Amino acid sequence: MNNSLMVVSVLIGTVNYTALFTIPGAFDGKTGLPVLRHTNEHELNIFNSYVTMTLICSLFALIMMLSVQLSRFRSNDFYVALPLRFFFAMLALFISLISTVLACSQACVLEAMTGVQVMAWSTLLSSGVVLGLIFVDTVYLTVTYICFAARWSLYYKGQESLDLIF
Repeated sequence: MNNSLMVVSVLIGTVNYTALFTIPGAFDGKTGLPVLRHTNEHELNIFNSYVTMTLICSLFALIMMLSVQLSRFRSNDFYVALPLRFFFAMLALFISLISTVLACSQACVLEAMTGVQVMAWSTLLSSGVVLGLIFVDTVYLTVTYICFAARWSLYYKGQESLDLIF
């Protein structure tokens, strides 16, 4: 599963890296600046922030998944370190997926397609629900295990301190 998630993370990063250089509305041939810079500067900045956040989160997810892949797999790592790395990798991948959908809908807004804007918002809502369900399905067991391990580690630490007192 980790290898396929790394491929997804690389693909998301690649697509958003190219989106940084192919801004909606094209570039002016004389100045080299985006055409929509003067009319829709605020929306263009929002689009660039979504794409940048997606690129950073997909890179972070890739690094975390590589750290899981390249870990030494000692027995102590399986208790807390590897589940936390997996959780943060999945969280970053989820944020990058949501940011990709937001950047796509923002590109539709930038292109000022009136019929597409309604479809973009409905796509945004439905994809957010689907991605949320996938995130909960994939990370639920890891989160419950982390909570279980943290609770029992705190419980036993408390018992050790009580044993030292009495």
